[in-house]
Amino acid sequence: MKNSSRRNFLKSSSLGTIGLMGAAKERNQTQTSPLKKPLNAKAKSKRDLMEDVLQKGSKSDYVPAGFFMHFNKKGDEAVKAHMNYFKATQMDFVKIQFDGMSLPLNEQIKTAKDWYKQPIMPESFFEPILYVIKNLVKDAKSEAMIIQTLYSPYQMAKQAVPWELLVKHVKEDPEAVCRGMENVTLSILNFVQAAAKLGVDGFYTCAQGGETNRVADYQLFNRAIKSFDMLLYKEVSQLVPYNILHICDYDGEYEGFTPRFQDYPGQIVNIPLQADGKALTL
Repeated sequence: MKNSSRRNFLKSSSLGTIGLMGAAKERNQTQTSPLKKPLNAKAKSKRDLMEDVLQKGSKSDYVPAGFFMHFNKKGDEAVKAHMNYFKATQMDFVKIQFDGMSLPLNEQIKTAKDWYKQPIMPESFFEPILYVIKNLVKDAKSEAMIIQTLYSPYQMAKQAVPWELLVKHVKEDPEAVCRGMENVTLSILNFVQAAAKLGVDGFYTCAQGGETNRVADYQLFNRAIKSFDMLLYKEVSQLVPYNILHICDYDGEYEGFTPRFQDYPGQIVNIPLQADGKALTL
């Protein structure tokens, strides 16, 4: 990336990109690009640029960008991979992946009534990713916002059992499943509280589970999935100031998209390219 400009990278990258703040107004040929500063202007850090955009009533025309991939590394190797990637892409914030933090498979859960057997994981369970956070905060927070990826309770629960079994149990006995979902949520709260103390600026909060091929029924979704999402993400919004809500369509598409997600908290929303059977515009 040493000889490539950020603009050329944006044009040529095969990685997924996200337009974080919606469509920028069309600029005419003579307007100064936000990627080029006037000679007499004081250079702003990526942290400054993001704070400008996120200020209430902001008139900033800068559109932040991020490029995400999994590194599947731990310890100092993970710290190095994140920093190298941040510098190479020149993206506007540091997004820490949640690699390697899967809940262990719980073979005790065979039926919906077994979900009470899902344990609460202590803060020490998350120590590998907390180590990465601590070092990235030390290395990069003065320059850029540090945003930690955060899986939802549903996404963590489907690590404890195969997703097919989780969905089957939700449809059979949602109240029984909720006993386990409470413990999964408490486990994640142990992590977010520790991460906030270490200095993350926000979380990349993921929503999933309401796809047409998962738990599309509103009542079941609200009881067994959304209620725990909201408990977790409202706590997150109290702990840190800058959160990106990511509505994940990796597993399938959504119907009833807006009413399902419109009250989820987040300063920035990263949405699928289509919902309710039609493409979504910026």
